[in-house]
Amino acid sequence: MTHIIIFLVPVIIGMFAYGKLEKVIYTNATHTNQALVNQYRERIDSRIKDVQQFATSITINPTIQNIILLSKRGTENEEYLAYSLFLELAKYRSSNPLIESYYIHLAATDSIVSNSFKTQTEPFYRIQLQQPPGEYDHWRKKLFDAHYYQTFLPAEHRSSGVNYVTFAQTMPVSSRNQGDATLVLDIAANKMLDDVEATDVRDGMRLYVLNKDNEVIINTNTEHPFNMTLLENMKDGSNTFRMRGEGGEEIITYEISQQTGWKYLAIKPTVQFMAPVTKIKNMALIALLLCMLIGIPISYIAAKRNYSPLSNLIGLIRNRRREGEVSGNEWDLVQFSLEESIAEESRLRSKLHMQFPVMRSSFISRLLKGQIDFESFDDSTLEFAGIRFHSNTFAVVLIDIEDVDVAHHAERQWAHHRFIVANIMNDALLEHGLLGYSVEMSRERIGVLVNGGPDATLATLKEKLKVMLADFMALLQQRFAIQLTVAVSDHCVGIERINKGYIEALRTIDFKLVRGSCTLLFFDELGETESSFYYPIEFEAQIIAGVKLANFESISELLEQVYRMNFQSNALSPERGKWLMYNMVSTLLKSLHSMNTDYKEVFPNEEDPELRLGPHGTIREMFEDIKSMYQGVCDHFKLEKSERGEQLQLQVTAYIHEHVYDVMLGLVSISDHFGLSPQYISKLFKMQTGETITECIAKIRIEEAKRLLIGTDLPVMDISLKLGYSTDIGLTRIFKKHEGVTPGKYRTMHT
Repeated sequence: MTHIIIFLVPVIIGMFAYGKLEKVIYTNATHTNQALVNQYRERIDSRIKDVQQFATSITINPTIQNIILLSKRGTENEEYLAYSLFLELAKYRSSNPLIESYYIHLAATDSIVSNSFKTQTEPFYRIQLQQPPGEYDHWRKKLFDAHYYQTFLPAEHRSSGVNYVTFAQTMPVSSRNQGDATLVLDIAANKMLDDVEATDVRDGMRLYVLNKDNEVIINTNTEHPFNMTLLENMKDGSNTFRMRGEGGEEIITYEISQQTGWKYLAIKPTVQFMAPVTKIKNMALIALLLCMLIGIPISYIAAKRNYSPLSNLIGLIRNRRREGEVSGNEWDLVQFSLEESIAEESRLRSKLHMQFPVMRSSFISRLLKGQIDFESFDDSTLEFAGIRFHSNTFAVVLIDIEDVDVAHHAERQWAHHRFIVANIMNDALLEHGLLGYSVEMSRERIGVLVNGGPDATLATLKEKLKVMLADFMALLQQRFAIQLTVAVSDHCVGIERINKGYIEALRTIDFKLVRGSCTLLFFDELGETESSFYYPIEFEAQIIAGVKLANFESISELLEQVYRMNFQSNALSPERGKWLMYNMVSTLLKSLHSMNTDYKEVFPNEEDPELRLGPHGTIREMFEDIKSMYQGVCDHFKLEKSERGEQLQLQVTAYIHEHVYDVMLGLVSISDHFGLSPQYISKLFKMQTGETITECIAKIRIEEAKRLLIGTDLPVMDISLKLGYSTDIGLTRIFKKHEGVTPGKYRTMHT
């Protein structure tokens, strides 16, 4: 029987492989069809978009719209309008290879005008399109007596032997019913799918393109009209399905364009790609029959021949035993050998027991990191690792050795510190009725899995840990000069939640960046951490403005306000705290860039800011260093400010004199001209002159108005408009404010 099975194994494997192969071939064929359909959809969508853009450029042409309107009114010569429309259409040259021709049908004159000819509708249909006269009325009503908006009509076969898809657009676009004209684009259907490989067609694949109304736009095989029952199977959301057609089972793959709503379908008979597999299947069945016919007699002969060596082997085992040690048949001998093997296994287990500490540390490490398969986890797993728990209540403690002096010592010194910390920690836990299993996580970090006593509750476990860990840290500091940062997770119930506690402890110990090292941190005392930091864009804009004005006092106040809002009012995580610090540095670099200044110009001997912040141990240290950067930048700009401010004030004044007649002259136009913010240039100008830019503009315009009042005969209204005022009231009000009299009275007094 064994030999028969041996003969049948390859056949069974072959049958199994066939099933897998068939599935793989179906999958590959589906993926190939899907990729092909997606490729055609993307190409056609792109070209259709070009067609729509080309049509839009014509429909929005104001000249063409005006010609259509005049044609409707009948006030102009028909031939002149047709010629004008002909010239306008001749300006368009379509780069889209799909568009064979385009023309406009004028409803008022029932004429066709293209970029190359003008004719009436009936001769155009008969001569140009070469279509049968009997269908003219149907063609004309369908195309010109309906309202269309970027509509693609189903493909139609023309006498030229080519299928054309017609694009129609009623003009003007705003019309709701039949328009004054219709823009028509003839698109060669074969060119829409000119990328279809000939092999796809030879393999029996058929491609269909349907518009939003499920009308067939394109069909690569006119001998097989589209089966509308396919639409029912397209409603289940799957892009691929099988269906039995006239020639057998077929794979249907489709895509729906998000751009046009068109449906692209590829249909391929399964027989085209399953024929080789069917051949293999038949060969496998024949092989199975041959194996059965030939294998049975061969197996009998082979079994009879092969039993002889087995008998010799049993005899050899019997001879190695002392006489009387084993009695009974061959099965007793086999049983005795197995029992001896089990005894040997027991001896090996005793040797393995010596390796329990290493195995237990590895198990605790994997338990903390969540690398245990709890589906197969039971008490025997813990027993094998030499671990026992008093209760189902746990906590995870992470201990970082913060002794800076040991950083330069040998690895042996680090191991010595870890040994001291781990042993004292385990003893301290036992004194408080708790179990602890420690494991080395890294050179300076120890992880401890704490298990509560038999009567432990979440509340008592937390209180015991608070007292014990505080004493533990003080003892290590006083007796061994070892400084520690200790992080404690929230207390969890169940072995499967230990990994959650480890993650909480990791998050907690990161907060030493905020709280400082050598501290005792509890996860449940951190509070909810914010998902993002608070650094509004208006604050950043004010800081940049402060840098431009070299006003460190206002910058420092804004930075302190941002720091308080994020680290005092909110519980911001260390990671996001770092992001906030680097955002403050980014604002500094933006400020320098806006002032056309490089960071190295201000700090030639300093590292780049991101490297400069790296060595700091706390967020506060980073923050103070960032403030010192802003202080240096402000000091740098203060040195340049006096000369630069005076030069800018002279340039602004000259610009106002040159553009005194510009209606748009104002703070915004001046700031745009000089490439500075309105707030910055206004404040700098007032610091130099004692007046605002608006006041300076008014003063210069009044001087110019006085010159025009005395030197010309222009009315006050004209002078007001010339100087940028919308009415003479504006000029009169400002003029009287500065001169004490109205413009008219001023002219009388000085002429």
